[in-house]
Amino acid sequence: MAELTENIEKTRQFMGQWSAGEFHTSLRERRSVVLSHLEGQLRTGVIAEVVFDLLVHLALNPDIDLDAQLIESFAWRHELDAKDVVVQRPNGRRVQLVPLLTESNNLDDVEVVNALLTIGFNGKLKPLEDVDRQSFTIRIVGLLPGIERIGPYTFCDYLDLVCAEDDAVRFWQIYTERLATEINKRSQESADKEIPWLLHHLLRFHRHGLPETRGRAWVTLRRHIRRILRIDRNRTQFIRMLLETVDDMAVLHYVCSSPGFVSDSQLLHQLLVRGEEKLISCALFALQIHGELDHVVARTIEHYRSRPLPEVAHRVTEIYAQLSLPVQPNANLKYLTVGLRSVILDHVAGGGSVESLAQAVANDTRALRHCLLIADLSKVEEFRTRPHGQRLLDRVVTVFFQSFTPAAIDHPFNDEIFANAMVRVLKAMTQHGAGRIRDRLESFGLELSDHVERWTGEDVPEHVRRKLLARFAIFYVRTVLAVARVLHSDEETAEQGRNLYRTLIKVYLEHYKALEGDSSFGAIAFSLQPLFPEMMSRGLEQIEIGDIIDASHVMARIENEFGAFEDLDALENDEARKKTGVSALILRKPDRDSPLMAPVQVLDRRQTNMKSVLRAYLGLDLLAHLKEKLLRSLGLTRQGTIILTDRELVVSSKRTLAGRVFERTGDSHALDDLLAVNVKRRLRLFYVVLGALGLVFTGVVGGHLLFVGLRGADSSLAILGGAAIGLGIVFDAAMTRISERNENSVVVDLSFSSRPEAFTIALDTQAGAEILDAFMAGDAERRELALMEDVIRQDVEWEPLDGPIDLEA
Repeated sequence: MAELTENIEKTRQFMGQWSAGEFHTSLRERRSVVLSHLEGQLRTGVIAEVVFDLLVHLALNPDIDLDAQLIESFAWRHELDAKDVVVQRPNGRRVQLVPLLTESNNLDDVEVVNALLTIGFNGKLKPLEDVDRQSFTIRIVGLLPGIERIGPYTFCDYLDLVCAEDDAVRFWQIYTERLATEINKRSQESADKEIPWLLHHLLRFHRHGLPETRGRAWVTLRRHIRRILRIDRNRTQFIRMLLETVDDMAVLHYVCSSPGFVSDSQLLHQLLVRGEEKLISCALFALQIHGELDHVVARTIEHYRSRPLPEVAHRVTEIYAQLSLPVQPNANLKYLTVGLRSVILDHVAGGGSVESLAQAVANDTRALRHCLLIADLSKVEEFRTRPHGQRLLDRVVTVFFQSFTPAAIDHPFNDEIFANAMVRVLKAMTQHGAGRIRDRLESFGLELSDHVERWTGEDVPEHVRRKLLARFAIFYVRTVLAVARVLHSDEETAEQGRNLYRTLIKVYLEHYKALEGDSSFGAIAFSLQPLFPEMMSRGLEQIEIGDIIDASHVMARIENEFGAFEDLDALENDEARKKTGVSALILRKPDRDSPLMAPVQVLDRRQTNMKSVLRAYLGLDLLAHLKEKLLRSLGLTRQGTIILTDRELVVSSKRTLAGRVFERTGDSHALDDLLAVNVKRRLRLFYVVLGALGLVFTGVVGGHLLFVGLRGADSSLAILGGAAIGLGIVFDAAMTRISERNENSVVVDLSFSSRPEAFTIALDTQAGAEILDAFMAGDAERRELALMEDVIRQDVEWEPLDGPIDLEA
């Protein structure tokens, strides 16, 4: 019993190391009460051995019935009289051993028996060596179904509280492996493997459910799964083991949709930052079907932000690819999408190697989704204009060319999402990649028939080759034509759009016989033959380039009559603005899809008015300003960023030395945690007056010394006077610079309920105008609500009138 007491005390002392959440905490407290009552009872260890030996004997001999005579015989073997053995229930009442085991209708009695059974199991393990403990545990796990046939008894409920950690881990590992084996024996046929990610199949199963009932075996398996979900120590390890070894869709859906799975933020975080494709799918499915889990998503984003790009590139690409699978992603997945995109942009901007991102794109059909991350990064001009961005975009263009295979051209991932991504990438490459991408597109389009020949061979009938050629050409034209329309609709890129129309005309003339009746070429298929009939009757080599240029101009003008084709990115931004709305107090309301961001300076201490004046008088601000200038000249800089959404406020900072980040810090708080925002102007006029007074004082003193030195031929006084005048000029310039800086910045004190001290930042009034507007709008809204509450409190109830009102009176 001393070991039982020690384990209970460890449970209470190191509660943070156990499973978190309201459910597990309440369950742990309830079971600890049962163990506490048994702890204060005499000969609990001997009684537990009686219960354990008795139930194991009944499990090994299913033909024997449990009765009072059998209980008395096992008690006699342990030198006990069953009639004298009394066990205390959690409610304080006492019960004899025979009624305790034979009358299993009382739930309190079942809890007591389960606790005694586990204590007895732990007593049997203590004298054994490690190898014998392994064999004994395997044997007991195999007897669990037999013990459950006797009554609602199990070892599992109290195992983590009673046994040592090594023994509990050994038991749960064997238990999980045994359960996974039984599930795989009864698993139904797995889902279609054409889509490799489990998330797609889980979402489809969530919509449609089981195709048929599973019977009593499924009910039993589900009871065992619930026990694993209720493990109280090292639960992440065993749930992860179960997910990795089981392929049954009903089991995976049951585990991932259970409250015990999603309530463990540590489990979801581990699956997202250390799991492979299958485990990532399980975590994303849990985030999709449950409510907002900001803390899990924010912790995951911060982890990837703190790790180097080569370490996280593969997993971030994998997560981002799977985030495109839900038709309507919820707030968790949208937040994660924006956060991962921001993380990769920060890594790339910080000089990280981009080769890992290119290598993260698979060489199979998953590449149709892996390229989405780079395609979305192409929306940022700073990314797509730099050489490393061009290299990554070139990798996506390679995926586009590799998608022209019989398997990939009709793959479910070769859909509108992939086509839109290719349009964004080809547009960025055409704008910033000179003419090399247009030459690649033209040569590839003219050689489509050669690609078909390579895939089909010479023995394939002609109609099959023509069908595949038509499929290739339609996909090619729809993508390139969309790029040409977007480019030609903008005056700055109209010439590049006409060049693509020239390429499309050449491809049409080369393959129009295989595309008879298809409208993918738009105005080219409709207008080229009646307007330029001589082109249709000649080969492509016989047509002069001037005729093709003229035809491209005409086709582009005809396409314009269909209406202006706007940029997809612009349409998405407009749609986002429509969703956010515009109010009189804030120009752009923040949300997770379009958060408000601004550079800030994180101050080490809170700036009060008295401290600001003292620092200015003592010259501390001047010294701090000169120190900042010196460190910046040496390549040591500190940059901060504030991010505001409709749910949280994030302040992060990083220190860089010679362009390399060596320290990152971050502070994230929910907006509900924000108590007050105090915006203060920094001292400006004070520094102007101080600088002028310093200049006047040093000018008078220095001029006097200089005059005396020159008249008396004393060079030391002259040098001292000149130095004083120079020092006054430098001091005035520094004070003027500080005044100019303070004119365009404010100090913001952020007070949070979970933080004892205010968080102080310096924010630029121009770059952070939207952040300040949001703070002011929130403050105005709080004031308005407070005013309405005061009006409601001051309102009175009017008493009904007894009769009509006399208007004349």
